[in-house]
Amino acid sequence: MYPTLGTDPEKLIRDQDGNPVPAHKFFPRQESALEDKAGYFKLYRDGYMLEASVTPNYCRAWVIANVCEAFERAKGLLPEGYTLDSTPAVKIDLRFLDEPGTPGDVSLFGCSPSINAYTMEQQIPAIDARTHEWRYGGTHMHCGMTYELAKRKAPWFLDQMNQILLVKMWDRYLGVPLTASMDCPEQYLRRQWYGKAGEFRFQHYDNETFGVEYRTPSQIFNNYGIASWSFGIFRWVWENFEYLKPRWDIGREEATRYAINTGDGLMKLVEAVPGYYSAVTVRGMRELPLQKFVLSGYNRVWEWGWNEWAKEHRLKY
Repeated sequence: MYPTLGTDPEKLIRDQDGNPVPAHKFFPRQESALEDKAGYFKLYRDGYMLEASVTPNYCRAWVIANVCEAFERAKGLLPEGYTLDSTPAVKIDLRFLDEPGTPGDVSLFGCSPSINAYTMEQQIPAIDARTHEWRYGGTHMHCGMTYELAKRKAPWFLDQMNQILLVKMWDRYLGVPLTASMDCPEQYLRRQWYGKAGEFRFQHYDNETFGVEYRTPSQIFNNYGIASWSFGIFRWVWENFEYLKPRWDIGREEATRYAINTGDGLMKLVEAVPGYYSAVTVRGMRELPLQKFVLSGYNRVWEWGWNEWAKEHRLKY
């Protein structure tokens, strides 16, 4: 029995010369999103960035395939030579804000408040979009379930204290190895303002469905293997929550938080998740140019998940 999985990753648009381009030139706000005829995904702008959201599904391959198809569709709406970039942070030219036709919403950092699992404080970035020269992109990961199903199959998930601990577990078992393997300066620039360790939201998707949104990951949708790996670990933690809870070491929380936010001490904290990674796996991933891998189509995801990608790159796990 699994929760449904969902995501709303962001991408940067670049022109034929590699210059950043604001998404509002091609895409509407979320309220007027471009929607797939089958209802599998939506495309819209979120400030400077392009964002895709997909219909939740129990199968992570289905979720990843819909994300890939969404961004392939987006590329088809861009001028020839334009590309989509999975960067956590990019420096931009603020003069675009004064160009004729620039909508007012792109002059704001508009995220709703999130919560930090370690402090339980609300997180609202104290930056001004008109003077701050950087823009940020991340991948928010969702898991959800109907209240009725949770009552019967996973009553622990109804408890918000358990949900908070679940976020900390995601940090330890996913945030640490993901940060270590995708090691780049841009993700730490982003974490000065967004996607800090333990960042999440309680979600009530509708009157029947609730869940948790994990907001720490930077970019996972530049590579099929990494996306499959990340959602596999994400679900593994949820499935094993009741086993992990009585074994939880609260003494490691601050070190985990600090390592994800700064990059210091990451490899010392890497544990092992059966079928997904060990410290050897993560060290091997750090040697690959993961930030530069680009999704070139969506159909291969049906035959190429984490196992196939890891074997191709001779990663032991």
